[in-house]
Amino acid sequence: MESARIRLAEKIRALQDEDPIEVPQNLPTWSTDDWEEGTEELAGRTVPELASMLGLSKPHIPGMAEKEHPTSAHDAWSKEGRCLVDSAEAVPLELFPHQWQGVVKLVHNMLAGRNTLLMDAVGVGKTAQAIATILMYEWIRAMQEADQLPAVLSE
Repeated sequence: MESARIRLAEKIRALQDEDPIEVPQNLPTWSTDDWEEGTEELAGRTVPELASMLGLSKPHIPGMAEKEHPTSAHDAWSKEGRCLVDSAEAVPLELFPHQWQGVVKLVHNMLAGRNTLLMDAVGVGKTAQAIATILMYEWIRAMQEADQLPAVLSE
């Protein structure tokens, strides 16, 4: 263990002794005017239509919570959290239409082996889309194992 620390310290010292890297002053620029959202083909689709594009019979991501308590700080998986989610104050927890569009695009690109960047403004729900995509990945894997993958996903 001590020899590993010594080697690490030597590497750090060597990096510190290097000349600083010069950053070019004239970095290239490009316009983002011609960028697309990437989900234009999904615009105007209803949430049930988007869900069906994922092979789902209803607009609910398998494994995703269906309700949340609007003011609770309790973990939804704790005993207290589960009681609050079952209470009358609980509200539906649903993806917004633009989030469904993103999940459809992410899942279809994932199945086609295409990498995808999810780049929206702050606060529009990228984390929820990422979680929903991971849940869909797991659902698709389970459906494949059971030889029950919906035809729409096996095309």
